[in-house]
Amino acid sequence: MRKMNIIDDTLFKRHWRQRRYKQAIGVYNKIGRPFWHAETVGRYYERCGLIKQAIMQYKMLIDEYKKMKILPLPRGPVELYKLGKWYIKRNPAKAKKYLTLYLRAEKEDSGTGFGIRHKKRAQELLGSI
Repeated sequence: MRKMNIIDDTLFKRHWRQRRYKQAIGVYNKIGRPFWHAETVGRYYERCGLIKQAIMQYKMLIDEYKKMKILPLPRGPVELYKLGKWYIKRNPAKAKKYLTLYLRAEKEDSGTGFGIRHKKRAQELLGSI
């Protein structure tokens, strides 16, 4: 794994804009998977039905947010809900942690007037644990 530079980041963005996703993901992996592209790559994997890979990207993103101590963010991020939903049967303790953190984001609302997107479903999943 080599150190990322601005040219590599630009190359990733160019491939992505041109819808050359496999090349973009190749660059993304080569430059050490910078967290600021993890959501984009995760959503691509999710659209393609590659749920395990998407969850790995979302987990990496959330772990980076935790290191920066910026969670919960206003309105989510929705990746917390997706991780909670994913872990509901696999690891209920992790699911509870992610869903609780997701629901706390509503209290961190920055005055946008919008709540969290999956509040009701997250509460139902949390109640079922």
